[in-house]
Amino acid sequence: MRDYSYTKNVRKTFGFSRKKNYERIKYENCRCYLCVWIDCSWSECDFYRVGFFWNCVFKNCSFSDQYTYLGANFKRCRFIDCDFEDVSFKRAVLSDCVITGTLTNIVFYGKQAPSGWQTRFNRVDLSGAKLIDTDFRLGLKMEEIIT
Repeated sequence: MRDYSYTKNVRKTFGFSRKKNYERIKYENCRCYLCVWIDCSWSECDFYRVGFFWNCVFKNCSFSDQYTYLGANFKRCRFIDCDFEDVSFKRAVLSDCVITGTLTNIVFYGKQAPSGWQTRFNRVDLSGAKLIDTDFRLGLKMEEIIT
């Protein structure tokens, strides 16, 4: 069994973090508004119950490990030159977001998948992302997402 630390009920507005490494953290019921992370990394972190990121910027950040779950609501967020490898976007909702960087070994599931697996995209720009071994399945088509 993995040991995790828990971050609960955080409300962060206008936050700034640089060169921080986050490992084995479970975020629960957190809200981040207008926050910026630069050169940060997340490994084995669970955003499943994180809540909401609104108008946040992630620049030169990395998200890695099969136990990293990005199942949060991201609205108007920008992931600039970020690397995503072996992470899960199950239950994530991305609206009006931009993602550039590299996505490696990622599977996104559409509305034909069980509800706990689905990733919802609403006006997400992946045109600047490099996709390596990344797949769109069960009712989700890459050409419908990449603008």
